[in-house]
Order: sequence, then structure tokens, then C-alpha cells
Amino acid sequence: MLPRSYLFVPADRPDRFDKAVESGADAVVLDMEDGAAYSNKAMARESVHAWLHDGHPDGVEVWVRVNPGEMLHADLDAALGADGVFVPKVNGPGLIEDVAAQVGDYLALISMIETARGLLRAEEIGGHDAVTGLMIGEFDLGADLGMRYDTMGSDLDAARLRVVTVSAAYGLRPAIGGVESAFTDTDRLRRGTERLAGMGFGSRGCIHPVQVPTVNAVFTPSAAEVAEAMAVVARFDAAQAKGVGVILDGAGRMMDEAMVRWRPESNFTKEDDFFAE
Repeated sequence: MLPRSYLFVPADRPDRFDKAVESGADAVVLDMEDGAAYSNKAMARESVHAWLHDGHPDGVEVWVRVNPGEMLHADLDAALGADGVFVPKVNGPGLIEDVAAQVGDYLALISMIETARGLLRAEEIGGHDAVTGLMIGEFDLGADLGMRYDTMGSDLDAARLRVVTVSAAYGLRPAIGGVESAFTDTDRLRRGTERLAGMGFGSRGCIHPVQVPTVNAVFTPSAAEVAEAMAVVARFDAAQAKGVGVILDGAGRMMDEAMVRWRPESNFTKEDDFFAE
């Protein structure tokens, strides 16, 4: 199962690494960029390298957000042993080429769309063979665009949909939604995450472990939803075998192939790991 939650952890706080892995997040991102003070960059790099050298635990993806610019190559060396790297402020495929040339097949790449130039070139970035997924960095993007940005607002909807569209068009991981800074407001987090899920995002970044359960819950269909969706798929398959292209679901709604494909819960089964939680 692909991650529903990506928990960002300051890379200059190695005391939090193990706690992050145990938080219930599907993926942990050791953040050497915005999460680490500039004066602590070298220490953060050493901490990440040492922790990864011991081998990170199974069952949780571990990623590293690296710094662009002069620190990039040293950060990439320190990230070896992780599952992949988040590359921030990608303005075009050139930076992806640079990263891919150094890490080869050792690290997967998630590109962060958080500048106006990166948004304009999102298709070139997402279409690069080395890119595994895209995340929208809404605070950086809002600042670059000069917006009075609010995570619950619609100002960045066009940008959000562009990231979702590029991710789907190139078969990447479902797009990763931006973080919510008001981490103690669970209701706000749920409403915002539900809105992102409705727009086609498949996961969301978290900045505190308290956010993880809510984000995981939003991106996890219930057992009843999965059972209903699978019943629709089974009914549609049976109809197709008889040469019938349109069915009625359990609620009496008419459904054709496009509507059946629209049911995201049909991609899951009751045997998936999250039903054991």
C-alpha cells in the first residue's frame, strides 16, 4: 500500500527519528532543508547518515528532504540508505537530471512543486523518468506567487489540480498534499484533508505526529465502502460478460465503466494492511 501520510521530522533532532517511525505514519521524511536550522545543517547531515547507516526499520518508508544548491551533493550522499529523497524547489528538469546522475537507482525521487517556475514546468518535471511522485509545497508556492495564502482557501486550487493532473498523466504516485500548520486543530485538518482527497490527492504531508491518525483515516476507505465498491465491480464484470455495458448499483444509480472506475475504494481489498489497525 502506498503511503497515506508523510511525517516530516527535523533532521537536526535525531532524538525524534525513532519516535517518528513509531508514530503510525506510513512514511517518515528526515528534513534537512526547512526543518533544520542553517547553523545545524552539517550536524543534521551527520545525524541522518548515522541513523540510516544502522538500517531503518521495516514497514515504514524513510525519505530525506535534501537542500538545493551547494549542499545538495553532500546531502544526497548522506541520504543513501533511505528509500528516496524529496527534492525541494524544483524549477525544471535540470535539477532532477543532476540528482539522478548522482544517485542512480539507489534513491527514488519526489519532486516538490513550490515555485512559480516549477508550477509552469510541472509537466516536464513529472514526466522525467527519474521522478516517482510530486508534492505541492503550498507555503513556499504561495509566497512565491505573492498570495495571502490560507491552507483552507481555494487560492491554490489551480496549482493543486495541476499537480494532481500531472501525477495521474505520468503514472506517478498519487499527488501528495501540502501540510497544515495549525497542527492542534484536528477538525480543520480533517476538513482540509477531505477536500484534498476530493481533488485527487492520495496522501498528505504532516508536521507533527498528532496529525497522522486524522490524515490516515481520511485516506483510508472503510471496510463497508470497500465491500460496496467491490460489489459494484463484480456486478459490472458480470454484466460485461453478458455484453451489457451499464448496470445499477445497490442504491439504484446507473453506472457505466467510467463511473465504476471513479470508485477509489475498489482499488483496495479487505486484506490490505490498514484493516488490521
